[in-house]
Amino acid sequence: MQTKHIPWGFTLIEILVVVLIIAILAAIALPQYQKAAAKAEGMEMLAMLRSVNPSFLAYYMEKGSYPTAMNQLEINLPWTGTARWNGYYSAQTYVNPAISNGKWSLQALNVNVYKGLSIGWLTGRYAGCGFLITHPTPTIYCLEKSAGSGITFSGNNGDCCTKLFKATPYPNSNNYAIPFNRFKMPK
Repeated sequence: MQTKHIPWGFTLIEILVVVLIIAILAAIALPQYQKAAAKAEGMEMLAMLRSVNPSFLAYYMEKGSYPTAMNQLEINLPWTGTARWNGYYSAQTYVNPAISNGKWSLQALNVNVYKGLSIGWLTGRYAGCGFLITHPTPTIYCLEKSAGSGITFSGNNGDCCTKLFKATPYPNSNNYAIPFNRFKMPK
């Protein structure tokens, strides 16, 4: 009596097909994952702005003017850097231009008509993109810096603000309005 030989294992073609399917799925999923991670980090930056904003307003109520530097605010952040992502204005304007943690830079603005807080990416794909809360009427903007000192955004217009945060572009500008009802600010 002869027994039939049953091969064990997979053929090289079967293994290659499985590897190819996994590679295709990874190629589709990785950009979506990176976009979701960047959006989550952006939301964390907006939350940081919202948490620092009351100190900014308290300074104004106490002193009658807006702060020009982050060290004037009574906040406790373990950030030790001074890198500045938003450098539209000369460094002489700032006593202490910013505080940073290596990934982000947080700045107080009190220049001409610009009064508010800004935070932006220092590194990574979205370096040069960030957010600004203006005062006295709280408005939130998404910015993709294309000129000036500080970090310049190297992506295409809208890659950060429009694609990640669904912000509406202003004509002839790299500023984008974020729908205010998406990020309610305390009055």
